[in-house]
Amino acid sequence: FNFPPKKKPYETYLGVSVKVRYYICVNILSSPKNLCNKIEIAILNPLSRELFLKEDNFPLKIEIGVEKLIHVIFEVNQVNYFLRDVVVGKVKVLECNLNIKHMVLQIIRKENLNFLNTLSNETTLMSTFQLLDGSPDVGIEIPIRLYLSGIRNLTPSFDNIDDKFSVQYFLSIEFEDIEQRTFFRK
Repeated sequence: FNFPPKKKPYETYLGVSVKVRYYICVNILSSPKNLCNKIEIAILNPLSRELFLKEDNFPLKIEIGVEKLIHVIFEVNQVNYFLRDVVVGKVKVLECNLNIKHMVLQIIRKENLNFLNTLSNETTLMSTFQLLDGSPDVGIEIPIRLYLSGIRNLTPSFDNIDDKFSVQYFLSIEFEDIEQRTFFRK
């Protein structure tokens, strides 16, 4: 099949609040009985890796901390990723005066829907990757290598599709201490 690009402007997407689906309807006309069947298809708009890498894809370095309790630097190699990429980075612990129970890296999907002037936000935790169990020593560097291909239902980000919805993904680093206090940065 060959469809003109303007007839199918949006990619297939299956989320919590929004589903963009396409079907091919097949009708077979025969004398004894007519047959009709619908087949769901997926529409993907390929983006060349070279074009993708020319966009603003710089390394990201974020400081996370609470004065005199914890100070951590979180670094990743880039801000934009393909669905089959690897998130490579590290966490440097500069100060830690807390009894940390665990530290995790999370991938969070946020769907924003604007339907009939009603705004709706849906947040989904896509994956959790444990970085540390227990309190870290000051000066330690924790390497990060997270393969995105292993995360189910990961889709491209969509930015303001037809003024109706958008889908964004975030990396969030979260600490929890033994008193169940949570510190995080998205």
